Amino acid sequence: MDLIFAFLLGMALAISVTIPFGLVNLSVLESALSISKAESMRIALGATLVEVLFAIIAIFAGGIIHKLLISNPLVDLFSFAILFSIGLFFWLKKKDNQNPSKYSLTGYTKGIVLNLVSVQVLLFWVIAISIVLSKQLMIFSLANLILFLLGAGTGKLIVLSLYSWMGKKITSKYQAFNANVNRIIGAILIALSVIQVVDIIFL
Repeated sequence: MDLIFAFLLGMALAISVTIPFGLVNLSVLESALSISKAESMRIALGATLVEVLFAIIAIFAGGIIHKLLISNPLVDLFSFAILFSIGLFFWLKKKDNQNPSKYSLTGYTKGIVLNLVSVQVLLFWVIAISIVLSKQLMIFSLANLILFLLGAGTGKLIVLSLYSWMGKKITSKYQAFNANVNRIIGAILIALSVIQVVDIIFL
């Protein structure tokens, strides 16, 4: 049961961070519409490899953050300030006109590079893993870790595959999502910061 939960948790987190429009999503869309679905899936596979790497990095970073939170209550306030500041930054930030066509890379390499430069994705994973550890939702044994990473990779591929195969339908809804994605991310981070300060006050 723990193994199934680990897989589903990894999948859910990857789906959550992949659904909002970003460089990888837009590149998969563009390639599916202008080149081929096969090319878009190569980009998706490259991005998925980086997603799994981000999850691994976040597990180590999240563990360090979790230990700090336990050993030093003042770090709770620092964590709140960081989360709130980053959330406010995203909320107020104007959406960039991201145009993946300016990148000359192709295939797997393009997917790897575009996901590597998506710093907000790594930030999401670090925060998410920190919460998983602090709430003791999962113990990262070797078996759980493997299933968690498999779930993360599967979730990433599922969403990017949908972007590839439903390109025309998704692009018709693009403007509405694109206009609000930064505010959505900002709202989530601000909400997490509020939860953090509530824990400080009442726990």
